[in-house]
Amino acid sequence: MRKSKMETEEFFGPFPAKLQVGDYQHMVYEEGDVGPFYMTDMERQASKSDSLTGVSKQKMRRKDDMEKDLRAKGVRAKGNKVAIVELCKQNNVPYTVTAEAIKEGWNGKPKGMLQILWERGFIDPAIEPTKAESFYTNDGKKDAFGNLIPGTSLRKMMSSLIDFINEETLLQYHGKMLGVLVDRSPKCHPEVAGEGIEYSWGCGKGKYRRLPLTDKRRKENFRNSVRQCLDRMTVLTIERQRMFSKRARQYMLAYHSIELSKEKRESGGEAESSNEKLEMSAYLVEKIIKTYKSHRGATDFDSAYIGAIVNDMKSGVGCSVT
Repeated sequence: MRKSKMETEEFFGPFPAKLQVGDYQHMVYEEGDVGPFYMTDMERQASKSDSLTGVSKQKMRRKDDMEKDLRAKGVRAKGNKVAIVELCKQNNVPYTVTAEAIKEGWNGKPKGMLQILWERGFIDPAIEPTKAESFYTNDGKKDAFGNLIPGTSLRKMMSSLIDFINEETLLQYHGKMLGVLVDRSPKCHPEVAGEGIEYSWGCGKGKYRRLPLTDKRRKENFRNSVRQCLDRMTVLTIERQRMFSKRARQYMLAYHSIELSKEKRESGGEAESSNEKLEMSAYLVEKIIKTYKSHRGATDFDSAYIGAIVNDMKSGVGCSVT
């Protein structure tokens, strides 16, 4: 977990913080740290390092270890973990191991939301530290009317932190370390990804789903089917890829138009005039404003469009869908 630099006062909450502007906040407890603020001195000292509990328990062995023992007996170890366990039972190979349970300490472990927010001054010092864990919860507390009480939800407070909002992905971070700029489309918005790449994937999937099962059985047949569905001469032709790129461009224009209208309303100006309005489809905009809670592919939000193109392939019709 990467450390974060406190660049401005905006990184801090309304209460006294343990950090200052210019400091780095580490997300994992280090050797010199005092420990969780919500513990007593005695609890912090006792739980700093991992310790043995004196209680033994059985746990499943690692799959690769069981496979190694089976092969040593001349048994062909193949399949998922359930199948490997069954082979162990049949060949008198141990599939469980007895180990002493370990109580994990806080040193070297992630700090958690409560500690991170406390170090930044988002936790009320008037609340007794030992009671902070029960006062602040992941989803927060609600009043008699079912409304969230501000400042009690750890998730909500964490999601408002500037550095977490603007956090780089692991790919972007390593790219920067190498001197490379990595750009990406917004999460959960595949309709604007690349040059219609999601449509290309959706088209390939649509073609694969229409193949008979006999063409997919056995490994070599499966591989040949995949190659056939991604073939650039018959399936993902340059004409179809240009159509997909055009479709993605329509979504980009629709998003841009919505953003411009929003900015004008917030600035007190009028909505777009007919001259300023960008070319876009009301049908696409209607789909954009729907709420999606997970990632989706082109086959989810534009299945009819892709289905029509795949059907054209089957019937031998040219690229008539626009």
